Amino acid sequence: MGIEELINEKINDWDDCLNRHYGGETQNSDVLIRAALSDMEQLKSSLPTQKDKVVVPELIHKWIKHVKGLKWGLADLLNPSVSNSYLARDAKEWLEKDKIHAEILARAWLEDDYTMEKEPLYWIYDSIADQYLGYDRAEEKVWWLLKQNDGARAELTDAEITKVGEQYRAFAVPVEEDE
Repeated sequence: MGIEELINEKINDWDDCLNRHYGGETQNSDVLIRAALSDMEQLKSSLPTQKDKVVVPELIHKWIKHVKGLKWGLADLLNPSVSNSYLARDAKEWLEKDKIHAEILARAWLEDDYTMEKEPLYWIYDSIADQYLGYDRAEEKVWWLLKQNDGARAELTDAEITKVGEQYRAFAVPVEEDE
């Protein structure tokens, strides 16, 4: 039974109960209140929870926001080839990994209510040279930055580290949320 049907059933039950009460049928008010509380608990447990929402990776969340910002539609969302941004390239790779990803993306778009899976981010830091890695996502190019230029250091996901080169994984340092 869906939430709407359950609400309608409870409305009918309570309407019937009130009609009987006003018709002279006496009932203990404690019983009525307990029944109302029980009904409210049942309704509350029927509401969708965070677990019921579709979960998308952060890169897909960014792709959805990008497409909405351009005022494109669902067809464009599901066909990242229409864009030449790095977001489109990443979204295309994600969609091609598993057929279910297209359904997940469509649900996130249509329901406009999803949970974003926060991906861990890493800086690439060579402590001997005291340098951070910079990364241009559009060009897929990397370079080393002196530590005093650490504002330009790149925050990379696991997938991006794999893309730029596994040799950098040994230098990966988790980005702390408060930094």
